Amino acid sequence: MRVSATGVPLSRPALMSCDLALKIERFTREVVVPQAQARFNLGVREIIHFGTYSCRGRPGGEWSEHAKGNAIDIAGFKLADGTVISVKQDWNPRGPKRDFLRAVAKGACGIFSMVLTPETNSDHANHLHLDIGAWRKCDA
Repeated sequence: MRVSATGVPLSRPALMSCDLALKIERFTREVVVPQAQARFNLGVREIIHFGTYSCRGRPGGEWSEHAKGNAIDIAGFKLADGTVISVKQDWNPRGPKRDFLRAVAKGACGIFSMVLTPETNSDHANHLHLDIGAWRKCDA
């Protein structure tokens, strides 16, 4: 299905499974919005993402969860006042943006089966990979 919002608008419409859309809605409602409110006293205007569905494989020849519409790569978040929190720019420097991103990633681990972050490897230096596949891993 093509999704343009899951409680908060996505930066662009995305193709995904119904199950992923439900998980993103829950993640937004239970993790992202409360963390933004608690840390910045602001709502979230947009989830900035690199994409969801992409017909590609993984090392070893298996299909990626992106190929099944079961994954999203989140690059950042735009708060209600226009502030952008970017995984690429804000994951490492100390401060409230870093704390927010790390709390969001940790919260994602309770909802998604796979949470890959800049801590995982250089392929994930600029985004959070969230998926609902069979494998479990939390790099938050």
